[in-house]
Amino acid sequence: MSLRLQFELIRGLESSGVALVFDAPMDVILSEQDVVQPDLVILRSTRDHLVSDRGIEGAPDILVELLSPGTVALDRRAKQAAYARFGVPEYWLVEPVAGHVELYRQSAELYVLERRFDKTSRLTTPSFKEVDVDLAQVFRP
Repeated sequence: MSLRLQFELIRGLESSGVALVFDAPMDVILSEQDVVQPDLVILRSTRDHLVSDRGIEGAPDILVELLSPGTVALDRRAKQAAYARFGVPEYWLVEPVAGHVELYRQSAELYVLERRFDKTSRLTTPSFKEVDVDLAQVFRP
């Protein structure tokens, strides 16, 4: 599922030259003490100077976490709070079992759920008009 989502994002964003898509393990260095490895990272091509030998040094444009029973609390609370604190504009939580994507956008120092996409929807984001993902294909068995 993660690979299919990544493929669709690469097809829409990298092929048009708009953004780069990275998958784990890719360190995102928010500060010297705050280093995370989200499942997927989207970074505008105009911000590619943030990519170094160490990872992505600074807040990317979108971070994506795939929820699993062992990480749901970490992804929904601790990571979400850190991402907001360091100014990541958009954060997606993907629920593979239920088949939905929650798109959160930053408002002040917290995230607001902007939209919840089910597995029959098309995933879009105001951050990148090139993102138009058929989630039925992503969540297929």
